[in-house]
Amino acid sequence: MLRRPAIDFGKKVIDAEAPLIAEIKAIEKVSDELIKADEKRRADEKAKAAREEAARKALIDEAVEEIRSRIEVCINQPASFIADTIQWIDDSEVTEEDYGDRTGEVLALKLATRAKLVNMREAAEVQERTAAEQKARDDQLAADRAALEQRETALAHREAVAARIDEIRKLSGQHVESDSATLEQAISTLVVDAEWFGDRFDEAAAAAVTALQELRELHGAALEDETAAAEADALALAEAPPPAPPAPPPPAVATPAPEPDPEPDFSSPAPAPAPAARGTYTRVRTQRPSDDALIGALALHYRVHESTVIQWLQDMDLTAAARRITQLADEGLPF
Repeated sequence: MLRRPAIDFGKKVIDAEAPLIAEIKAIEKVSDELIKADEKRRADEKAKAAREEAARKALIDEAVEEIRSRIEVCINQPASFIADTIQWIDDSEVTEEDYGDRTGEVLALKLATRAKLVNMREAAEVQERTAAEQKARDDQLAADRAALEQRETALAHREAVAARIDEIRKLSGQHVESDSATLEQAISTLVVDAEWFGDRFDEAAAAAVTALQELRELHGAALEDETAAAEADALALAEAPPPAPPAPPPPAVATPAPEPDPEPDFSSPAPAPAPAARGTYTRVRTQRPSDDALIGALALHYRVHESTVIQWLQDMDLTAAARRITQLADEGLPF
């Protein structure tokens, strides 16, 4: 009897707790989802913080390397570039907010780098001053050398001008015995360039005028002498007797024995050769040469064709020539 009521009561309790259990399970499900969402959020925040920390450390490492690399970058650079780098380091702020626990390390690196850069700048300034002084000395040396070369060139030019003026003044004296062709060549050299002679142009021009006058006088006299000599040679050639016939060969005789050459006599100097004189001949012939002989002799002497000599003779003023010959006869021939 007692067992039945207990069983019934148990059934009632079981029937009553089923909805409670279902409700509790629903609450537990929501709670589990909230817990998992919170755990995921915490994990995401932790991962984000780790990424941010890694990025911050990377930025710090990059900034530290940038400061450290300034030493290598400034090698062999001018002092102005090193000074700009020092100013960049001075303008770079190192705060605990940016560098965190590495603030002390970065500050020490910054100061050490700056000290090295200051030494590098001072060394570069000394090197640049030395190079500038050397360049100034080299430039001055080059300028002095150029000025010396210019003075030497000017002096050599003035000496050449003076030598040329002296040569012009002596030109006529050097050609007193020259023939007409040589005198014509000497006259052709009397060119006075104003730019080349410079401030001595007037002096050179005056010397050239004097030399030209003297050379022309010598040239005229030489032409007269050469003409007279040619006429005398032609006359001598025209008056020369015809060549004698060859002598008959001597009768054959025995060949004489060889005789030694006589000993030279060095006791007295050999006679000097007689100076040649233009327009001279040793004898005068009165026999008139034939026209052909006279024309041929003149053509041979002047190295022209016979027709040219004939034209010369046709153009000759016989009256003036006769007067001149008469005058020379009265004055005496110069040869």
